[in-house]
Amino acid sequence: MRIVVSDSSCLIDLRKVSLLDTFLRLPYEFLIPNTLFEEELLKFTAAQKKTLLHGGLRNGPGITSRSSRNQD
Repeated sequence: MRIVVSDSSCLIDLRKVSLLDTFLRLPYEFLIPNTLFEEELLKFTAAQKKTLLHGGLRNGPGITSRSSRNQD
């Protein structure tokens, strides 16, 4: 199942409580639009962003909340 992250606050909160690794181990595919990844995760270090991507978070220009509608 695909889950689109359309609000960066959930990732920011997970980072604050050191749960990003646990979050990425869940059995889902997490997607985030480029604009959120690049412009709203301002306090994430380059290493933390790299960890997100290596952990399975996908980002891209065509990812929107509609990307997950037809996926189960």
